[in-house]
Amino acid sequence: MLTTNHLRILVTEAEAYAKSTRECFLDSWDITFAEIYDQHQLIKICSEASYDIIFAKLGLVFDRSIFDLQSDLKILVTPTTGLNHIVLPDAQSYGIKILSLRGEAAFLSSVTSTAEHAWTLLLAINRSLMSAGSRVSSGLWKRQGLEVHELSGSRLGLIGMGRLGRMVVRYGLAFQMEVVGYDPHVASDMFPAGCRKVDLQELLAWSEYVVMLASYNPGDQPILGKSEFNSLRLGAVLINVARGELIDEQALVDALDDCKIRAFGADVLIGDSSWGSNELIGSEIVKRSKVDSRIILTPHMGGYAREAIEKTRKFMVGQLIQHLESSN
Repeated sequence: MLTTNHLRILVTEAEAYAKSTRECFLDSWDITFAEIYDQHQLIKICSEASYDIIFAKLGLVFDRSIFDLQSDLKILVTPTTGLNHIVLPDAQSYGIKILSLRGEAAFLSSVTSTAEHAWTLLLAINRSLMSAGSRVSSGLWKRQGLEVHELSGSRLGLIGMGRLGRMVVRYGLAFQMEVVGYDPHVASDMFPAGCRKVDLQELLAWSEYVVMLASYNPGDQPILGKSEFNSLRLGAVLINVARGELIDEQALVDALDDCKIRAFGADVLIGDSSWGSNELIGSEIVKRSKVDSRIILTPHMGGYAREAIEKTRKFMVGQLIQHLESSN
């Protein structure tokens, strides 16, 4: 059983823990702050020292290969809602406790960064922002040929009506859009005012803008596959800030080839939770984005606003202290 004193702790993303956050750690803890960019670095540092607790991050995979090196490890803390960078059966077999943001609804209701990022992607696409900015940077003051649309009066469909879905409903209504949502786990009377519950097929056929906001568990099947893309309204815009695994990538590529969708914006791609910061990625969608102006991609930065980083890291330090105190 761990006590709150004399713990050996590894923090894998030093830059994310500002001075105000580090002050939340107890003075009696022996803390190693490291900036670990890839799996090779993680394996190296775990081979050189033992830790009771590790603060994890996306881009580093925690599985048997790491747990074998850390016989004293008892708690893995991750300031994320998604857990697909952790092989949970391996953690369970080694008796390692996972502390995360998953299920922390009251706290997460104050963290708007990812929802704001979804709206940023939607607006950037709708105003042809990347193409317009590129023109001006190249010396052209020319708006002809840019495809620009108003949002007012258009149709917004949200897949997933949890914390993020509820936030994006408010954004859609503020822009005077009609809003519907799909979530088989949320009853109709629990949907926010102004958002009508529909099934997935109706949402896809009706919506001019579709935003993926659903939660993901390892092993879940994609929500949008070939059949769903065939049901999608012709010329719709698709945004994904949830998990890349929720969209069949080949079906997405086919939809782009067939001009089934007008544009695609994403902050997440399949497997990105295990991509190191210095890793060159070979995703088909990334390759396509280099030559297809209909695609806007960002590097899983939706929840990485400075304010969100500070709030979530402080919260997880507090959760760790609370867990240790309640366990004694």
